[in-house]
Formats: sequence, C-alpha cells, structure tokens
Amino acid sequence: MDKTVNALKKVVASKEYKDLVTCASKHCEEYENILDEEQKLVKDVSDLQASMNKIKDINEMLKRSKDIIDKSIKLLELNQNKGALMCIMKKCGNEYTNMVSAKNKHMADAYRLQIKQLDKTINIFSKKDKVKK
Repeated sequence: MDKTVNALKKVVASKEYKDLVTCASKHCEEYENILDEEQKLVKDVSDLQASMNKIKDINEMLKRSKDIIDKSIKLLELNQNKGALMCIMKKCGNEYTNMVSAKNKHMADAYRLQIKQLDKTINIFSKKDKVKK
C-alpha cells in the first residue's frame, strides 16, 4: 500500500496533473472539483498510511486501515461522473491523455516494486519451509 500511495502522490505532483488542473479550472469546473477532491483524498490516505507506523494498538490500527480502504474506494469512485469526464475529454483531451499516461507509468512502477517485495517474501518463507523439512 505504501508504494501505491507514493505513486499517487507522484501523480498529483506531476507536471501532467498540474497541466490538467490548469485546463480544468478554465473549462470544466465540475472536473476541477473532482481533481481537488482527489488531491485531498491522496493527502489523507498518505497521512493515514504514515501514521500507521507509529501505532501500537491493534484496534487503532484496524480503524485506520478501514479509513484508508474507505478513502481509497472514494478515490476509485471519483472519476465516474460522466458529464465531468465528457467535458474534460472535449476541452482538455491532450492534458487528460498525458495525465493518464503519467498515472499509468507511476502506478506500474509501484506495482513492479510490490511484486519484487512479494517475491522476496515468498523466497524467505520458501527457504524456511525447506529448512524445516
């Protein structure tokens, strides 16, 4: 999850995202509101994720995990407003395409890192299994 959150932070900080925000602010107020909400949710998830490392109480950890999941679901639901999407695609098509490409790149990098970490974890456990046998 850390890697995904970091990827989303990189997307929001990217030139492509800022270009889309600029274009949306000129032409598509409804989509601009979506981008504002998206930035807020990414920050909230990032802050929650960062605070998880300091928590000792399991109940508090579960509560924050639920909050992270709820905010992540809201992030996924944000871009489902068809009217706002049609506006942004018509008025800011190039900026939208560039942002999606940047987002895909950052998310792919994050997933590759997660897969590497999972492979390392699998290798550690498979070595322990071999030692036990």
